[in-house]
Amino acid sequence: MNYCNFVKVIISRSTKDGAAIDVFNKNKKEDVNQTNFIAHYNPSLAITQRYENYNIFMNKYKKLKIHSYNQFKQQCSRLQSYVTTNKYYKNNNHSGERNKFINYFSLQNWLKLNENEKGKHTLENCNQCNVTHGDASLLHKSYQESPLQKICKDLVNNLEDHNVSTSKNQGEKTVHTVVKMLEPVLEKTFDINFKTTLAEVLNLSPKESSAEKNQKIISSIKETKKQIESSFQSDDNDLEILLSTGKSFQQHDNERMKLSYISTEDAEKLVKTNQTKTSTGKKKSKNPIGHYDSYSFDKESFLTEVRQSTSTIMNWSRLARKYEISCKNKIIQNGGQVLANFARDNGVNIAKFNRHLKISGRDIIQRIRRPKRRVYKSKLSVPLQRSSKKLKMILKDKIASKAYNIGVKITPKILKNNIININGLLEETKTHIYGRKIPLQELIQNELLRLHKASVLRIRTDQEYSDLDYQTTVQKLKKLGIKYNNNMSLPDLTNLLKTTERTFHVKMWHDHSDILNHTYISFMASLIYDSANFLTNEELQITRPMQSKLNAQTIVERPNLYIFGQSGN
Repeated sequence: MNYCNFVKVIISRSTKDGAAIDVFNKNKKEDVNQTNFIAHYNPSLAITQRYENYNIFMNKYKKLKIHSYNQFKQQCSRLQSYVTTNKYYKNNNHSGERNKFINYFSLQNWLKLNENEKGKHTLENCNQCNVTHGDASLLHKSYQESPLQKICKDLVNNLEDHNVSTSKNQGEKTVHTVVKMLEPVLEKTFDINFKTTLAEVLNLSPKESSAEKNQKIISSIKETKKQIESSFQSDDNDLEILLSTGKSFQQHDNERMKLSYISTEDAEKLVKTNQTKTSTGKKKSKNPIGHYDSYSFDKESFLTEVRQSTSTIMNWSRLARKYEISCKNKIIQNGGQVLANFARDNGVNIAKFNRHLKISGRDIIQRIRRPKRRVYKSKLSVPLQRSSKKLKMILKDKIASKAYNIGVKITPKILKNNIININGLLEETKTHIYGRKIPLQELIQNELLRLHKASVLRIRTDQEYSDLDYQTTVQKLKKLGIKYNNNMSLPDLTNLLKTTERTFHVKMWHDHSDILNHTYISFMASLIYDSANFLTNEELQITRPMQSKLNAQTIVERPNLYIFGQSGN
């Protein structure tokens, strides 16, 4: 019978063993180590129940499932005899081979195996039992030694005969020598990597080189950096934080440069050091361009256009986008730099272009750029916040999409400033500025929607008002403190209640504020809390039982910006 040895013992013994079943149930909740295990067999347990127990034991292991009840019933009695009868064991069980076999392949030991090994066991012709558990399988006569196992066994016996000493140290030296001798032979014969294969078999991690360890550290730091930067930018939190602090975009850029870039003095020292190393041959000069043959674009057309250009302004980046300059089928980011160098190396006098700009190599020896601060042997830069330029673009998109509502323009005004231009002359500039107003109707609609979502708004449909009887309507009016005439009919009382509960009051106030050293005037507006329109604290508490100390008035009377503009004072 070629069943897995664990399956043999579990079917014949554990499926009717109450103690083993208890161990299995406890093992699902916690790691139970049974030192003094006493079996409690129930010989009268029905086969159907034993079949169900087995399927529960092997529920996660498809290779060990017996899908047919008839097959289980047929094999159960045969396995019972096969596992318990002495004649099926070595030496006819004279040395206790049966108990050793049953205890080794018991359900308790099966639960101690790791999931990876359990998945390798098969219902029939289980190679895992013969290889990994060969010594225990040898106790039963059903064990059939494979030719490969016989070769391995003979090798060990020969080594044992060869060694004079049987000490542990001598044994370790012998094993080391054998492994070293087998490694080149096996690699050459089977075309494998011996160390990698051995690591996979023993679930070991292969030894990493210094370069591999270093690369893992760099990859980990890179991933961490990306996660930190992503957390900065998540849901555009960095933009909202900047707007809420009252800092200008220029202040944001100044702080960003101080935190994430080295100082100008340190950058200048670094440039001088690199120039000295390059001039003395200690360091190779960087070439960010490489070979022009690796770039794909219409080189002849580009050179013709540049040579025939009569303009003194040349936008190299625009030309790079026009000619779709790419490398390895990917559009490159420094296309303008590549084109400028390509034109210069092909005899074009690029110095005549863009005279209004300071260009390295023409107007200055070298532009000093402040590099990012770096960590881990200066190979990786620190996490970086987004620049004001990017934040402004996001802000414009949010304003255009109404994600940020800044209202409509009001009270246009021309702001005059005197500046000194690049020629040193006094010049007057005019800027059109506006105040901003959120339309009151829009503001109220948004507030009612917010309060409805907060479950604070008291809402009653027309049908619900119609369903109220005279007594209930009068009680509600009295509760709200609304005066009414006793001669009023039910429809009139209903209309009075409806009008009261659907009439909201708005309060408004304004003040002069100082923001970024400029005087501004702001008008704020909010709804006024009234129990006729909104739930009371007690009613609100019922709708939110998990929260404590709820204040309905605080939720309702949240101020909203109504009008905002620069003050003339």
